[in-house]
Amino acid sequence: MSAAPPKVSVLLPVRNGDPWFAEALDSILAQQGVDFEVIVVDDGSTDGTPALLAACRDPRLRVIRCEGGGLVAALNTALEAARGDYVARMDADDVALPGRLARQAAVLDAEPEVMMVHASVQVIDGAGRTHQVIAAQQLAPKARRAALLGEVPAKPIIHPTVMMRRAALAAIGGYRHSPSCEDHELWLRTVDAWQFRALEDVLLRYRQHGGGISRERMAEQTLSNLINAVCARHRLATGVDLYADDPAAYAALRAAAERLAGPAIARIVLARRLRSAVRQRRIGDAAALGWQVLRDGAAGLLRETAVRRALLALQQRVLAELAK
Repeated sequence: MSAAPPKVSVLLPVRNGDPWFAEALDSILAQQGVDFEVIVVDDGSTDGTPALLAACRDPRLRVIRCEGGGLVAALNTALEAARGDYVARMDADDVALPGRLARQAAVLDAEPEVMMVHASVQVIDGAGRTHQVIAAQQLAPKARRAALLGEVPAKPIIHPTVMMRRAALAAIGGYRHSPSCEDHELWLRTVDAWQFRALEDVLLRYRQHGGGISRERMAEQTLSNLINAVCARHRLATGVDLYADDPAAYAALRAAAERLAGPAIARIVLARRLRSAVRQRRIGDAAALGWQVLRDGAAGLLRETAVRRALLALQQRVLAELAK
């Protein structure tokens, strides 16, 4: 490691990264055109990940070992250790394309008003086969906020393509606990204060595994997304940040959201899983899920516009409970 701080610190949390972690790490260490360090937080891996890291002698690699604290704790640990002006996110199963770090650092160098830059991705599957491109979308702050609140459709910000100014991220306290949605919470917290820049360049191969995410994780994401949106609306209306300013009220909000929205979220997840199975041509899964959709009264949620309306209604219901 050079004596001078690097320009970029790559934050790379991992837990049981086999079989894709080696490719992910190699793709970052092969980057050229900018001085960088890679901070890997091994969050209690029990597979071949610790041995792989021990065998890597690249001086740009820094390894921090934790004991299963979870993704947000790992990210904040890496952020605290970072020395670069900029921090770049990377996941343990994705592949950074050549020039990714240099391209994004150049944007932040040239545009001091920009706090975060993200990019387009090429989706790959577990075997590395390429699928569609998800293009990064440049939106004005109001439009981006509307998309994050679920009011309008928009292309997502793919978290492992992001590079941010370290000082800006540290100044707002880093990441917050929002199960499976820590990035969504961060964008809602910063959308009105930070300028985001979207790059059309495809800078990452983004791995999506066959079969999609589990029902439990999809439900967790949907609930966290709902809670994040309610907190953001409350913050905009009152200036009170429940997470930071009133933890007891935030805990009560989470409990209320689980109670009020749980059954509806279960139906939304069921409809989304059926749509995913149909898209991926998993005929057996689609048939079984189709029967469940009919049984549980979720057929009206098979269009995403209907899901969006349902989630907006749930936001208002939880906000009304919060106002009591």
